[in-house]
Amino acid sequence: MYKLIQDEIIDKDEKIAFAKNLFSEAIENNKNIKQKAKSLMLFQLIFVLVISFGIGSISFAMMFYLCTMFDYFQLTTIKPIYISLTFLILGFALLIVALGMNFYNNDMGKEANFFEAFDKTVGWENVYKKYFDKYLANKDFMDFTLNLVKDFKEPISVSYSEYQRSIKFNSDIYYIDNVNSLNFIYKGSRVSFVIDTPVYARKSKNSMVFGTKWLVFGECKKFDNSYNGVVISKHSIGSESYKSESVEFNEHFYINLKSTDLRAPKFLNPKYVDSLIKLDYKKIGIIGYKNGIYAENVYTTNNYAKCIMGVASMFKKRVFSIKKIKLLLAQKLVEDFAIFLQSFNFIKENL
Repeated sequence: MYKLIQDEIIDKDEKIAFAKNLFSEAIENNKNIKQKAKSLMLFQLIFVLVISFGIGSISFAMMFYLCTMFDYFQLTTIKPIYISLTFLILGFALLIVALGMNFYNNDMGKEANFFEAFDKTVGWENVYKKYFDKYLANKDFMDFTLNLVKDFKEPISVSYSEYQRSIKFNSDIYYIDNVNSLNFIYKGSRVSFVIDTPVYARKSKNSMVFGTKWLVFGECKKFDNSYNGVVISKHSIGSESYKSESVEFNEHFYINLKSTDLRAPKFLNPKYVDSLIKLDYKKIGIIGYKNGIYAENVYTTNNYAKCIMGVASMFKKRVFSIKKIKLLLAQKLVEDFAIFLQSFNFIKENL
């Protein structure tokens, strides 16, 4: 999961407990959902057993044949090669069955059945809204909606060059309507948060890399579209770029406007600059303006288990208990809001 700073850990545990209780009530109080959850667990258990027996049969076939070559076994009635071939064929057959099960599960299987049943009977938005009402809703934060466009089943496989292009900050906010999103009204401005489809590529023969990009976008009343293209980044843009009055800000951030550009001091107003220097600059990639203000970041990892999936997405872990399902769902809900809040803080004071 996305790493939180140390002083958020206790708060995070309390939030996960609350979220877990929300999912627990939803699952336990609905026989259909509970049955779908049990069916999902059974399916995944059988899947693991089939793979285990398949690999075990192939390993046994190879070891048995090697042992007979050194006369460890003296079989007079059945030739060792026949026994090895039998287990070898059985092993590959089981792996083919496992491959088919995985294909079925990815396309229309037990996970899809569980999530569809949950959304139809309880509704993802209802659970997310209860969490929002508990921890975020106030006179400034209101009107939460969860827009479900599609499920994120697996990261997308791309070439390494495509991967590098995909995780670059390109100020592209137009995909915001094409993926699941959290939506709010903050002080009268519409705010949306998305986590884009994860991508992965083979970096080297023994290394895979996964990348996820997310973005928070807010309608901005302070600036008009003449500010389109303004970008604050963590990389130097040139000696002629505008410098704020904050030395600390200038150490970590750069704006792509020259010192003579009158838009620069308005965009980097003292209140906004002061809010930025209080945040962890490592937790943002770029801040910019394109028909509204946005903040964008990328998370990369070499571990699939740590890959961040889309908002309200399917978890891709083998689970063998309803308790574990509840925990994974709760962790994902808390993760979605945690990443949103960390990103939102970088644009909040300039809405």
